Amino acid sequence: MFAALHAAAPRAQVGDLVAGYRLLRPLGEGGMASVWLAERAEGGLRREVALKLPLAVQLSPVLAERFARERDVLAALDHPNIARLLDAGVDAAG
Repeated sequence: MFAALHAAAPRAQVGDLVAGYRLLRPLGEGGMASVWLAERAEGGLRREVALKLPLAVQLSPVLAERFARERDVLAALDHPNIARLLDAGVDAAG
């Protein structure tokens, strides 16, 4: 199943703009997503962030629900040793 997702997804590259963030370098990749070091490309803030990108071009309803659940859990966490969720959404490419 995941091999088909990888084949269908365009690969993110250093310098790509995704929803207002510029990708700086990959940090890791799992079965459903890759995580990138990115920086805000718009506005005055130049904060570095970790940006998680699904590997599938279009998420199935099951995968979309998993990402939504993960978003909700991360948004509720507040601990100094856990990264804070700053933003979540879907870019123009889906």
